[in-house]
Amino acid sequence: PYERTDKYGRQFFCEIHWALSLPRPNIILFPDIWKNASMQKVNDMSVLCLSPEGMFFSLITQLRRHNRPFSLRYICDIYRLIKLYGSRIDWGYIIKESKRNRLKSTAYLALCSVKEILGMPVPKDVLAEIDPGFIKRKIIGYLIKNKTFSISLKKSTTENYLYVFVRFLIYDTARDFISFIVSIPLEEFARFYSLNMGSKNTILLYKFRIAYMPYKLFLNIFSI
Repeated sequence: PYERTDKYGRQFFCEIHWALSLPRPNIILFPDIWKNASMQKVNDMSVLCLSPEGMFFSLITQLRRHNRPFSLRYICDIYRLIKLYGSRIDWGYIIKESKRNRLKSTAYLALCSVKEILGMPVPKDVLAEIDPGFIKRKIIGYLIKNKTFSISLKKSTTENYLYVFVRFLIYDTARDFISFIVSIPLEEFARFYSLNMGSKNTILLYKFRIAYMPYKLFLNIFSI
């Protein structure tokens, strides 16, 4: 990322993004995202900002990519977004693009978390339209209520297994989940296995991840 130090010695970083999400497991496209953006004043400067709907998708794609069970980082941001824009949010657009970009399950998890944990009202018809199915809906509801503040998540092995399971839940299809596992980014691979991302050993393990990941799973099962 670009780095700048101001006159007080404070460091600021600017990480350039060319899209809302990496094309894994599918390319995510929002054709109207720039058309719906608006200019806003920030410290006497004009800044092009995403619409509430664009920001929602930005947050849930980041949640799907980076979230560890059950981090409130993006959930709190989504709560604030809904509270700030309220009735101005185009829920029809969110429903349509969630379906088209295979983001229904992720959007459902995010909105259910906002509703159950932070008490933010979410339109019932919106949740009904992006409902991931009876089994997923029940499991997601149970995990939100019972695992968000669970002490057992402090155990790294427990957290890793739940991390993988939640990943399975928030992809719309099993095929998308498998595609994510096969093409997992290096940074996420290193973070999941607590490896040093810059080391040669980590890069080597990443190249042979198709063998390494089942091997680690096998060891973890027998260590429980």
